[in-house]
Amino acid sequence: FTSTANSVNTTITNNVITLKSDATTNALHGINNSAGSTAANNTITIANNIVTGCSYLTATTGLFNGILNSGSAAFINIHGNVVTNNIQAGTGTMTLLDAGGAATSIVNMYNNVVSGNQKTGVSGTIFSARAAGETTFYNNNLFNNGFTSSSGTVSAIVYGYYNFGSPLFEEIYNNNIYNLYVQGTST
Repeated sequence: FTSTANSVNTTITNNVITLKSDATTNALHGINNSAGSTAANNTITIANNIVTGCSYLTATTGLFNGILNSGSAAFINIHGNVVTNNIQAGTGTMTLLDAGGAATSIVNMYNNVVSGNQKTGVSGTIFSARAAGETTFYNNNLFNNGFTSSSGTVSAIVYGYYNFGSPLFEEIYNNNIYNLYVQGTST
């Protein structure tokens, strides 16, 4: 976790992270960067990290974030990361790889692997990868992520790649996105 520090360059690299939470409504973060906002030609780099085997089986509405960047630097580079074999219960959102950024941030996301992640709750949302800036998203592998036991009349949603900003530019190519699933009876 990096704390808010405006306009700084931030680099988070070469970490292996495995966590467990017994909470119910808190957020569980593998990597959480909030430094680097108030863009001033600065760069955030999150690279070559592994977030694997994280477990949040007691979650009711708690969130799980594998790699989360909420800093809105001028340039954001997210590459070579692996987010795999993590599990979360409950209805809270599971975000596996989030580059964040402002609509004007230049975001490069490439050579990441997001696979084998599961939600066991009856509903909720899984974001395999997402960003908010002017994003180039390439050579990523997003597969085998989903809900194992959805049920009821509430929704269970799985996204491969999702841009939640309003960028003027976005380029997406050479990605493998497959076998994203919702098992069970959710609508």
